[in-house]
Amino acid sequence: MNRDEASYSSDEDDDSIDENQESAPDKTAENLGEQERRWVMCSKIFVIIVLLASAGVVGYLTHWYIKNQEEDDFETKFEFDAKDVLDISRSNARSLLQNIRAFSLIFTSYANYAGATFPNFTLPDFEVFSSSTMMSTGALSIAYSP
Repeated sequence: MNRDEASYSSDEDDDSIDENQESAPDKTAENLGEQERRWVMCSKIFVIIVLLASAGVVGYLTHWYIKNQEEDDFETKFEFDAKDVLDISRSNARSLLQNIRAFSLIFTSYANYAGATFPNFTLPDFEVFSSSTMMSTGALSIAYSP
């Protein structure tokens, strides 16, 4: 080997030594970079899981709150409406009973006035009294059968 060859081969050896020495830190840097990439990926997945979980919890709590509020509103409205229906029904029943009572008083009063024995008598203008009572009570018919 001559001197040029020896220096050339020593340059190659120096390069191969330098490559081997640089590759160890490069591998460590690559491993560190790979490890950091994994940590970043894991943290991204963790953030996504936390966001999904919190969105689910917030959605459920919102549904629960609104459902309870709607049920309370429905119950309150139902109580008011039921009270109104009951009041109107009582009023209509009172009115109906008053009209029927007035119609029956006409019969007994006329029987007493005419000196007829109740129930065997004929009420004049029965049709007028009965149609007036039917209109005010909403009855479809009124019949008198002693």
